[in-house]
Amino acid sequence: TVVTQQLAIQHGNASNLAAIAIWKNQSVLGGDASSLQIAITSPEVAANTVLSFTILIQNPNDPTSPDRPPTAEIAGVGMNNITMERSADHTLWPVTVVDVVFSKSEIVQSTPFPAAGNTLTITLAVSSTIAASCKVKIIISGLEGACFSSATE
Repeated sequence: TVVTQQLAIQHGNASNLAAIAIWKNQSVLGGDASSLQIAITSPEVAANTVLSFTILIQNPNDPTSPDRPPTAEIAGVGMNNITMERSADHTLWPVTVVDVVFSKSEIVQSTPFPAAGNTLTITLAVSSTIAASCKVKIIISGLEGACFSSATE
């Protein structure tokens, strides 16, 4: 599966680069072969010129920590892939996603009496921001025996 998307580049000091990069999400044989491509737009880039830029991506939903660091190369000049340096802090590694946990999770009922209407009050707080675009759902389970007059089978 391959999904290609254009991403705006925020140029730090990289005026030698295109304003749009191409992000390619690609799965190959159960692994990830995703990549980012950005064109060099100036006629030449002098030796030791620092190219610094940022892009905005959305992390996956599930916790992950890639075990291999990203690589970089310049296509068309015979340069081999080099392994990029990563921070000692694993949470700063690209596309690392930590577990989201409930920092608060409470459920109480309004009455314990048989066949009575019973209001459940659920209070939740999450440890990280979650995005609706990721089709996130809250699921409360373990409410065995609850009856609903308008239940569907």
